[in-house]
Amino acid sequence: MYAGLPSGPGVLIPDEEEHWHTVHQPTVTDQPNILIGNAVVGHFTFFPQRAIVLASDVLDRYRALAQKAAA
Repeated sequence: MYAGLPSGPGVLIPDEEEHWHTVHQPTVTDQPNILIGNAVVGHFTFFPQRAIVLASDVLDRYRALAQKAAA
């Protein structure tokens, strides 16, 4: 769902970011905020890091680790 957002949340005030993800966005999209206890996830980036991370191969490396773990 987040991948489909036209421009993501944009730049958020740090103290408001968690509220945006956990309260505001679930309310706006009428989707529940659910905890899934058997999933492993990682935070992609903070806004200022995004260009550097996208220019690296870190997502491919995470994908390879996930595929290896699932095998």
